[in-house]
Amino acid sequence: MFDEAKVFDNAIVFDNAVIRDKAKVYGNAKVYSSALIRNKTKVYDNAVIHGKARVYGFADIFGYAQVFDCAVIKDFAKVFGYVEVFGDAVIRHNARVFGKAKVYGEAVISNYEDIFSNGNIYSKRHILSISTIGSRNDTLTAFRTSDDNIICKTGCFVGTIEEFEQAVNETHGDNEFAQEYHLVISLIKKRLNKKN
Repeated sequence: MFDEAKVFDNAIVFDNAVIRDKAKVYGNAKVYSSALIRNKTKVYDNAVIHGKARVYGFADIFGYAQVFDCAVIKDFAKVFGYVEVFGDAVIRHNARVFGKAKVYGEAVISNYEDIFSNGNIYSKRHILSISTIGSRNDTLTAFRTSDDNIICKTGCFVGTIEEFEQAVNETHGDNEFAQEYHLVISLIKKRLNKKN
């Protein structure tokens, strides 16, 4: 432990793990192996960080989240729930990963993207976000799940690609926004097909 870093409650840090700057590890959290926690990161609840994982910036890791291997969580990212982040995965900026999602391999989650439920992302090509779309000029994020579904989230809508298509038809009929969404739905289906 270095600088103004704090480890308290029942949290433990061991092996060659390093906690530095103003990072905080507390609750029942565990940090070990060669993990590095720095800046103003908070690791708490029952979160576990190990391997060569790096967590820095203002990231929050909590719940029962596990971050390991060479995964990187940084900036203002939040990882919580029963999430597993491993391999060479990167979660950055204001992205959130929660629920029972798995992010691994060479996946990169960033820029306000939310991966949740049973999201299963192991490649950069298993997520697609498009900003400033539809009547609300919102961001549409679509991703794969472990049961080969595609989940879409935009504004208040969260559901499968089929449910999203139905909602577009019911809400927009054949107006300009429906046409935009249908182009994107076609791209999402092509891009996130389970064969890719």
